[in-house]
Amino acid sequence: MKILHSSDWHLGQRFFDETRLEEQKSFLDYLLNLIKTENIQALIIAGDIFDTANPSRDAEKLYYDFLLQCSKFNSFQIIIIAGNHDSASHLEAPKRLLESLNIYVIGALPDDIDELLIPLGTDKSNPKAWLAAVPFLRDRDVRQAVIGEQFDDMQSKTTQGIINCYKNISDEIQNNIKSDTDIPIIATGHLSLLGSTISESERSIHIGNLGSISDKRLSDCCFDYLALGHLHSPQSVGKSNKIFYSGSPIPLSFSEIKPKEIQLITIKKNKLHHRAIQLPTFRRLIKLRGNYAEINAKLISLGVTKTELIPWVEISITQTDITATEQNQLRDIAQKNNALILKIGLDIKQQKAIPQIENNINLQELSPQQVFQHKLSSIETELNTEELLNCFNKILEDIQNENS
Repeated sequence: MKILHSSDWHLGQRFFDETRLEEQKSFLDYLLNLIKTENIQALIIAGDIFDTANPSRDAEKLYYDFLLQCSKFNSFQIIIIAGNHDSASHLEAPKRLLESLNIYVIGALPDDIDELLIPLGTDKSNPKAWLAAVPFLRDRDVRQAVIGEQFDDMQSKTTQGIINCYKNISDEIQNNIKSDTDIPIIATGHLSLLGSTISESERSIHIGNLGSISDKRLSDCCFDYLALGHLHSPQSVGKSNKIFYSGSPIPLSFSEIKPKEIQLITIKKNKLHHRAIQLPTFRRLIKLRGNYAEINAKLISLGVTKTELIPWVEISITQTDITATEQNQLRDIAQKNNALILKIGLDIKQQKAIPQIENNINLQELSPQQVFQHKLSSIETELNTEELLNCFNKILEDIQNENS
């Protein structure tokens, strides 16, 4: 049996106000072809299907068109869990209908653990593997809020709540499944693990990143493979060779220009094997650094072909005296060479030398937390700024949960 592990599609994302739908459709077309040519029997999508809790119609159409095409493959299963960007109720709205097409959606943690357990394979009474489809665990799933609770107590309860959830699921599997068979057990998750590599585009998953846990805390669980979402860089975590982030299929920020991957899991004779499949580049994101003349030359030599999507460019200027006219000239040069400049800023070393550059930052380049931190740095207060930031993160998370 062959299974694909993917995550963090973020359908409908806008990048510096540019739509990603063309790239995302290219990825889904590639994925359909991969499923067909590699004879894949199941697809796991580990959260953040959409970029927002209320996706656009175009993003939803892309999603449902893909599911419709997948439903035409014989005995093909799709398992979808919600991420922190997704609305659990929105994803689960067509749950019963999708199950008739062998598509299983877990938006929120159910009261009954058994509802998370999905047999993989054509014969449900004799599956090739079992999947524990654990969605993003929200605060209400893992801890009870207490008025006036200290930050350290919140952190401890959140972390322990996540660990307890996975251990309870593992115990249920060991008591009712592992006792009868040795078939592999796969689990999903949408969370942060300590020691993993983050990029610039992940939203803090819990207040103050409370939900970050060590992979060693999950080592007692019976899972043969933990298919994770949330972090956008493909990577394994820990020494067990069992915990993997598939990463996002397209770069969601200029910090993610390294090759993207999807994980292929193969099960033979009750043994699980896995390997990464490198994804094509559906649109180039390019970072250029130098003075005006150097950037000018690099833009001319980009070598954009007529068949590729227009590359998007971020420029870091190393000279402090570049004029607005010169910046516009660079944009014109890029356009003539079939590229689009989305961001021009001073190189980080120059920014340190000239603090007032912050006044020219585009709001779209900043996260809500960064905007709040900029505001804090501009005022004088006797209050603890770390506590203020934690309070802000709590309010922001409450708003995001309400939107979901």
